[in-house]
Amino acid sequence: MVTVKRERFIVFKIFSNQAESIPLSHIRYSLWNKFQTLYGLENTAKSGMYFVEYNENFNLGLIRCDHKALENILTSMSLISKISNVHVIVVPLFISGLLNKAKKHYGSLIPNSKDRAIPQPLQ
Repeated sequence: MVTVKRERFIVFKIFSNQAESIPLSHIRYSLWNKFQTLYGLENTAKSGMYFVEYNENFNLGLIRCDHKALENILTSMSLISKISNVHVIVVPLFISGLLNKAKKHYGSLIPNSKDRAIPQPLQ
């Protein structure tokens, strides 16, 4: 029997006490590290966590994950309090099972009208 991988997409925003943006590499490291600390290496690998989009100007991001790992990822996000010695709050804004719907919501949060188009994937 073939099982279909059901994905979830999380749109999130990072609030910090500094005006400068937080690089994606620091966010990725903090989230992976927190998830691995809480749930172990095996569950981290099974989570299928992948950063689809990230806008450093507005600290907005889009993460893809497995539907079974959704609650664990949300828990890990809420427990992150510092990223590279900057106090932060990571807030999930929108959760969807459809990539286009998540990208539409992600694009609507960016104030500049030219950035409202469907974002390009990370390179």
